[in-house]
Amino acid sequence: MALVFWDGLDSYNNTTELSAAHPGYIGEFGAAINGTGGRWGGRHIVAASTSFWERYTNSIQLIDDTSDIWKGFAFWSRPESGYLLVSRSISPANNNIYTQAVVHYNGSKQNVEVYRGNYEVLIGESANGSCLAGRWHFCEIRHNMSQTTGGIEVWVDNVQIYTTPLNSNTQMHLGPNNIDFINLACGNFMATDDIYVVDSSGLLPFNGRLGDVRMYSMTPINDANPNNGTPSTGFLHYDMVNEPLGWDSSDNIALLNQADQEERFGLDPLPGLPNTIFSTAIVYTSRKSDTGPAKMHSVLYVDGYISNGEIYAPTSSDSIRRDEWLLNPDTNAPWELEDINTLRIGVRVDTPE
Repeated sequence: MALVFWDGLDSYNNTTELSAAHPGYIGEFGAAINGTGGRWGGRHIVAASTSFWERYTNSIQLIDDTSDIWKGFAFWSRPESGYLLVSRSISPANNNIYTQAVVHYNGSKQNVEVYRGNYEVLIGESANGSCLAGRWHFCEIRHNMSQTTGGIEVWVDNVQIYTTPLNSNTQMHLGPNNIDFINLACGNFMATDDIYVVDSSGLLPFNGRLGDVRMYSMTPINDANPNNGTPSTGFLHYDMVNEPLGWDSSDNIALLNQADQEERFGLDPLPGLPNTIFSTAIVYTSRKSDTGPAKMHSVLYVDGYISNGEIYAPTSSDSIRRDEWLLNPDTNAPWELEDINTLRIGVRVDTPE
């Protein structure tokens, strides 16, 4: 799967929940998730004042890999300057860390700059005033980690501001036997939203730059039958699960630990007319109070077709799950707007062990 990471951040109360939804991709944080004010009015990540190494998508480690990796993300530009992305390599022999490239927002010039090394050489920049402060912009960065042909390419708001020619002396790998990785970084109270990571291992439209993308959260708006559980309050099941994740003792649904116990919901429609729909996902949290073993999974309903998410065993602690479908499981083709707007989603108890 070439689209290896994407998230619009609206499902989470904090970075711990975000990390749980993407095991293996989220690293350390010096940042917080704000509940409002994101790119589309929702949730987003805000960096701490002085922290530099905010890792929003953690180490993608490659050794002398010749493929491209694209990272796209929206960022909120402040009057102050802030770091957008840092590319580093670490030597397994001595754990020395080498900075290969820095993509930086310059608050004074209101533009985006690309530096070789740790601010050693300015190798490219957008025009002054091209990224006005106090607005959301979308940045996309291609990184090639080959020891001999590596390079970097940067786009801001669908305009290319820099690219290195291959086989040049600007390759991004600093030496043999290093492990390379790139980290999204937004220091000095910079904010970020709508993050994606794509490698070049798959087929179009997933093996290159996606362009300015929006990630939209569709929340449950009605009960779609069956709804076998018991709401903790009231009688509207969907009203228990249409808020961001995190266990809430006053808003939840209890299902018996029996096979085929299920909750199903209708969703609000997708706004606008997107050119391409790259993926869809179900994100939910659960815990069990039963002392015996239990298994459950998410369920996606597309025009009468049923597709199950990964089966897992909930525990007595919160468990956040995220199941993705890059293609329509009914047609095995890219998603279309009509497919998305008729979706039903749910969770189901599997046969207990």
